[in-house]
Parts: sequence; structure tokens; C-alpha cells
Amino acid sequence: MKEEVMQKIFEFYINSKDFNGIPFHSLISQFDENELRKSILELINEEKITITTTNNPHIKLFPEESKQKQIEKFENYDGMICIYPSPSYLKKNMDSSKYVNEPFKRDLLLGKAQLEPVYFELPVLDIYFNDPRYLILNSDYSGSISVKDVYDSVPEKDKISLQTFGLGYNENGERVIIVFLRYLTDLSPEHQQIWKTYRIEGKCAMDPDYFINNILGDFTDGVSIFDAFCEELFQINEMCKLIGKKPLFKQDFKNKRPDEFKIFLKPTLKNYNDFVLVLDKMLSENINKDFFRGEMELTEEILRKDGTKEVRHKGTIRLFEEWLKSKFKTDEEFFKTIFDPLKQIRKERQDPAHRIDENVYDKNYHEKQDDLLNLAYTAIRHIRLALSNHPNLKDYKVPEWLYDGKVRRYVKDEFKSFDDFITKN
Repeated sequence: MKEEVMQKIFEFYINSKDFNGIPFHSLISQFDENELRKSILELINEEKITITTTNNPHIKLFPEESKQKQIEKFENYDGMICIYPSPSYLKKNMDSSKYVNEPFKRDLLLGKAQLEPVYFELPVLDIYFNDPRYLILNSDYSGSISVKDVYDSVPEKDKISLQTFGLGYNENGERVIIVFLRYLTDLSPEHQQIWKTYRIEGKCAMDPDYFINNILGDFTDGVSIFDAFCEELFQINEMCKLIGKKPLFKQDFKNKRPDEFKIFLKPTLKNYNDFVLVLDKMLSENINKDFFRGEMELTEEILRKDGTKEVRHKGTIRLFEEWLKSKFKTDEEFFKTIFDPLKQIRKERQDPAHRIDENVYDKNYHEKQDDLLNLAYTAIRHIRLALSNHPNLKDYKVPEWLYDGKVRRYVKDEFKSFDDFITKN
């Protein structure tokens, strides 16, 4: 009977539409229940089958648990149970030519879990970044790929859609791409082969925010440093109203961040330069000169070599530095924390040496972006802290998450132990 039960489980699986497990109650209708339960337990012990008891047990969402846990659940669980051939059984008994050109679909066929994470090197996305037919949506730690509606003549093999991909990290702290196996099977055979060449077999982990959103279906506690940056701009402008001044910044970007203000997945000089440009526009170029009107001289006289005088407008960084130093007394290091990053960003934007070859591809540009963004965020946070000393703001409260610094930078350094982080994920 045990062999007959095993055959029923195997046939149901290979003939199902989506690599489904057979419900236990379906087997009860075909066999004596007591003998069936005995056979199921023996097959679990022999590692020929696995059971699933999730909310949707018809699909194997997660890797199988230990034999002990499966036996315990089978003996005590009173909800829906579905049964699958084990990966080891499938490997021995499955047709070796099945889905040979679709490596990720074959992985599902051979018993991998639908939501098993698969990791890839970042250049896997280059084919889509460099092809105008594709639309890549990319937020702080997740994204998607689809064909743009205007391209009706795309060959069938290239009409691909990737519902979601996420941010992950390898052991060196470098960013990688994570995609759940189920979504990779939706790619055409040709594109599955492309993705296979960039697959990473080493130790990696998905970002915890992506894990919480997509596996646990929950909201995350932390806020991205990009959203936090815009929130700081917003809070500073709100504080300016309470002290009777015009907004310090023309825009706070709280409701809509600039497109380039995000982690760039392709580490090129061009993307880094674009990021420097948008950061300068959000900082130095965004400073509102009306904030200083009536308190500071907005222009200065410059004596030329010929003895004539020229009236020049002061730059926004200089105006703000002069104003803040006249109103807020502290050590020079505090001011350097604010103004050194603003000046560095302005200098990098204006430096023509950075524009000689914008096609340079170098993973170090990710680190350069992280470092520059951290400096910029620290600067903007210190501006808020300086303004908070105004007597009109003694009762002013910023959001608790901003006050506590619950800000995500999406780097490996955020985790005390990467091995522990991997284990938890």
C-alpha cells in the first residue's frame, strides 16, 4: 500500500498545474485511513515525502521542515494538509529532460519552495536598464520589470515581467539582487537562461525590510534614509514658520522624491554624477534666499584689479553659514558637520574631471554614494537640531521615529553579525 500511496502523491504532483501537493483528505477517500496514516508516517521517515500546513498548503511556499516537525504536525494538526514528493525522491524519479531550458521552473519541479530566495549579481539588470522597451521601477529596497505598453512588436521571448525583485547582500556587504523562485519561472526560457548566468551560489541574505514586506506581509519599523532626508527638510521648514521666517528650503520633496534620489542599482560614474547633481539641487540650490532677507546682506562689493567695484550675489551656502554662526554659538566642529558636506557636494557637482568618462562601471560607486548620503543626512539633521534651540520651538516635536533615528541606510554595516542576519532571514 505504501508504494501505491507514494505513486498517487507523485502522479498528482507532476500532473498538477503549479507543482501542487495532494490534499490528505483526497487520499483518505482512496485508502483505509489507519493504514494510510501509517504509510504517510513511514514515507516521511524515509524522506520520500514532505507535508505542508500553511494557509495555502496546495502550494509549497517555504522549504520543508525537519522530519520531526512534519511528523508532529501530521499527528496533531487538524487543518488542511497537503503532501508532496520530497526533493530527493523527485531528483531520482523525475524525467531529466523536463524543463531543461527553463532552469528555474525545473528547480520548482524538483521540489524547491515557491518563495525560496535566489540571488544574482547586479549586472543581471543591465540588459533591462539598457533596453528602452523595458520599464524598471526601483524603490529603496524593491523593484519590478515590465515591457512598456508602447512597444507592441516585442518578440514573444522578450515579453517578460518580473513582479518583484529585492535588495540583498553578499558576505562582503555588496548589494545583490534577490528574486523569489516563483517569479523567475514566469520569465521566458531565453531570459531564464540569461538570469542563470548571473546566479550567486555563495552566502547571501535579503534585506530585512524586503523580508518583512514580502514574506511576513507586514510594515517595517525603519524609514529609508531617503524618506528621512525629505522629512528633515519638511520639519525644518515647519520650524521656520514657528520662528517667524520664510522656509529655509524652497521644496521639501516630502510628497514626491526626485527620481534620481535613491540607491542606484547600476554602479556607474554616470549614476553617481546624477546622484551628486540631485543632492546638490536638494541642498545648496534649494536654499531659499528669502529666509535671510532683512537679516543678512545678500550681496557684496568686490574690488576689481582696475579699481572698479562689482556687486556680486553671495552663494546660498555662504549666506546660510554666516547666518547660522551669527545666531547659534557652539564649537567649530558642529558647523563643519553641516557645511563641509554641502561644500563637498557642490564641488563634486562642478568638478569637470568627473565627466570625462561616464560609462565607468565600478562597485565602489555604491560605497561613494552611501558615504556622501550619510554626510548629507547628518548635515541636514544637524540643521534641525540647531534650529530646535530657538525659544519658540521648545515644545516642538518631530515624529518619534525621526527623533529616535530609526533610519535605514540599506548597507551590511547595519547588522551587528551578518551570519546572525543570514540565519534570521
